[in-house]
This record gives sequence, C-alpha cells and structure tokens, in this order.
Amino acid sequence: TADRVRSTIGAIHGHAGALSHQFCNIRDGQKGITMRVDTYSESQPAWVDLATPDIRGMISIYGELLGWQSTQQTRGEDPDYYVQSIGDAQVGAIYRQPRVEASTGIPPYWLTYFTVSDLDAAVSRAAEAGGEVLVPATDIPGAGRMARVAEPGRAAIVLWQPGELHG
Repeated sequence: TADRVRSTIGAIHGHAGALSHQFCNIRDGQKGITMRVDTYSESQPAWVDLATPDIRGMISIYGELLGWQSTQQTRGEDPDYYVQSIGDAQVGAIYRQPRVEASTGIPPYWLTYFTVSDLDAAVSRAAEAGGEVLVPATDIPGAGRMARVAEPGRAAIVLWQPGELHG
C-alpha cells in the first residue's frame, strides 16, 4: 500500500521536487517573524481548510494559538465560511463541516491545497495512478480551479490551479 501511495502522490505532482522558497520573504508579523509567500511553485502547499461542526470554538483556538484573524465570507448559499488571515495575508479557512459527514461519523478534518499548473492533467494523473476523484475539477469564480482527490488509502488533498487567488 505504501508503494501505491508514493506512486499516486508522485503522479499527482509530476515530480518529487522540494519546496521552493524563491518567492518568499521574511517580514515582521503580528506575532514575530512570519514567512510571506506570494506565489506558489508546482506541488507546493498553498492553502488549508478546516471542516468542523464547531466553527466558533476552532476560530477561537487557532486565533489564540496561531494569531489568525477571522473574516466571514459567503460561499454560495453557505454563510459559515471564515477566511483566516495573518495581517493582510490569507492563510486558509474554517468552515462548517457538512452535516451529512458529521452525522455519519466522519470527524472534523483538514484539507491541504497543493498548487498545480494544469488541473485537468493532474486529476488525470491521479486517477491513472489509482487515486479517486472525490470532487471533479470545479471553477471557483474569482479565485481559480480545484479538485479533491484521494490516494488509495483514502487520504484526501485538493489540487489547486490558481487564478486570481494564488493560495
């Protein structure tokens, strides 16, 4: 199973490349030194989401722990989506876990978004390598395109092709 996982991840990313810090700069943040990333390289993590039934509790915990500020945004019909920021840099979101997931025993979870330059090709590589497409390629107006895929062991990630929003 570990070999299938490595194979799937390698196919999704197209290469095993290390994280590139060429676009990073260090600046004083509200809680000390932070790394500011304005552009993400291929395969680099670019965003995180936390799906939870306890939005207020998690906003409080991560605000205190990481210094995140929370801003409510409407996402379609869902008012329970809160973008998390450090200063003027958006770092992720906390949103209400779908009730159908919570009611079937799925615990709260984090999703990591990985940057890809060609979403359709990355989704195809994932499926060909034995991964499962959980959410097909979807346009996010004003932001980019995304798809959720899972490796054979069912761990899920989001593939993100940036548009106006890099991460």
